[in-house]
Amino acid sequence: MLNIPTEFIVIIIAFLLLATIEIYRPWYQVKNTKKVRWLSYIGLYFFNMLILRIILPITVVAYTVYIEKQQYGLLYFVEIPNYIKITIGILLLDLMSYISHRLMHIFSPLWRLHRVHHADTDYDIVTNFCHHPLEFVVGTLFMFLVISSLGIPILAVLIFTLMGELIGLLTHSNILIPKKIDQYLRLIMITPAMHRTHHSDDLGDSNSNFGTNFPWWDYVLNTYRAHPIAGYEGMKLGVKGFKESKWQLLPWILVQPFYKGNQDLEILEKDKSFPS
Repeated sequence: MLNIPTEFIVIIIAFLLLATIEIYRPWYQVKNTKKVRWLSYIGLYFFNMLILRIILPITVVAYTVYIEKQQYGLLYFVEIPNYIKITIGILLLDLMSYISHRLMHIFSPLWRLHRVHHADTDYDIVTNFCHHPLEFVVGTLFMFLVISSLGIPILAVLIFTLMGELIGLLTHSNILIPKKIDQYLRLIMITPAMHRTHHSDDLGDSNSNFGTNFPWWDYVLNTYRAHPIAGYEGMKLGVKGFKESKWQLLPWILVQPFYKGNQDLEILEKDKSFPS
C-alpha cells in the first residue's frame, strides 16, 4: 500500500515531468504572464491544504479508516471478495465525483465556488491547482458522505485519490497527445483534449465532459462532447465576465465567488445546453 509520503513524491515527479513537456512542447502558447499564474495557483493549492486542515482536522484517509473499523456503509453488507469490493469502490467514487461535478454546474452557489477553476483564461498544469478553498471543503464533506454511506474500502480511497491527482495533472496539462492515441485513450480515461473542451467559455462545451478519471459516465449519461463547438483553434477559455488578469491573483481568486457573473443565471438552464 502506498503511504502518504510516497504518494506525494509520485505526484511531484509527475508534475515536474508534465511541466517539462509543457515548457518544451506546449500545445498552445500561454497568453498571460506564466510566473504570476504559477505563483498564484501553487500558492492557492498550499493555502487550500492549510484551510482544509483547520476547518476539517480529520483527513479523508483517517475518516475512511474509522468507517472501515466500524463497518459502516452499503458494501459491508455484501459478501464479495475484497478485490471486487475495492474495484467497485473505485468506480463508485468516480461516479460520485462525476455527479458532484455536475451539481457544481447546476446550482448557482456551488457554481460560484467552482467558477474560480473555470475562470482561468489559460490552460496548463497549474490550472489543476486553481480551486477555491470553500470548494475544497464542500468536496471533502461530500467525500465523507459517500465513504460512510457506501462503505468504500481504504485501499479504494487511496487508489482513487492518487489516480485523481495524477490524471488531474495530465488532463490540465498543455500538451498535445497525437489524435490517434487520444482516440484510444478516450475509451478508458479522460484526456487533456477532452477536458480542455470542458474549460471553454461556451456553455455548450463547459456543460459536457464532467468525468474525473473515467469517461464512461459522460458516454452513458449523454454529456460527452468530442471537441469544442468552435474547434480547439477557435475556442475561448475562461468564464465571461471574469477574464481580466486580476482574477488570476490570489486575493481576487478568494473573493471571486462573492461577485455575480454574467453566466450565473445561464448555469441554471444547463440541461438545455447539453449536447444531444
